[in-house]
Amino acid sequence: MVNKLIKEDTKMFLTGNEVLAYAANSAEADFMYGYPITPQNEIMHTWCKLLQKTEAGFLQTEDEISAGFSTIGGILAGKRAFTATAGPGNVIMQDAQSMAEMMRIPFVCAVMQRRTFHRNSYLRSTRNSFDLLRRKWRRFQNCLFNSRSPRLV
Repeated sequence: MVNKLIKEDTKMFLTGNEVLAYAANSAEADFMYGYPITPQNEIMHTWCKLLQKTEAGFLQTEDEISAGFSTIGGILAGKRAFTATAGPGNVIMQDAQSMAEMMRIPFVCAVMQRRTFHRNSYLRSTRNSFDLLRRKWRRFQNCLFNSRSPRLV
């Protein structure tokens, strides 16, 4: 059983990545599998800082492919497992995400949006929004994704 850190209304000054780690703790997540990729690193760092207080677990994998499939393994073992990625890691994790969808496994993956700057407005809108647009249309091969976003770009 995971110890919840926030049990009542509490005011804290946190970044969005730190909020995700605390939200996973509030949802009683048992384990996080992840590979460090910017800008998702803060989620892993915050989760690891919380480990001593929460009795949860963490495994740093060798890449996003193993992070995705390790998360599926954790879920199949009965744990509330999740992962997080960003940018190209999201594309690399597609096999695991598609497999989880086909097996109807509740796969939780926080996909952080990268921010890049280009002079050309077309490049700015397409490259920055790729992860979000793929989630919005919820299609990869024949799989549908249930996506949530705090703010649309």
